[in-house]
Amino acid sequence: MSVQGISPSKSRVETIDRLSPPKSLKRISYLIGIIQYYSRFVQNLVKHTGFLHPLLRGRIKFELKSQH
Repeated sequence: MSVQGISPSKSRVETIDRLSPPKSLKRISYLIGIIQYYSRFVQNLVKHTGFLHPLLRGRIKFELKSQH
């Protein structure tokens, strides 16, 4: 918190940046959970993460591609 408002901790954002790509549905779920925590800081977050949700619902085969 500062005069400019509320912002995420730089060290936590760096931790998210260093995460390796998920290789399982469990890891995708974990990643989405972490990202959702910071949703208040990212407008239209679903535009950036929405492509991950169908992987969890089993609508498409789990296979990460460059688009993910």
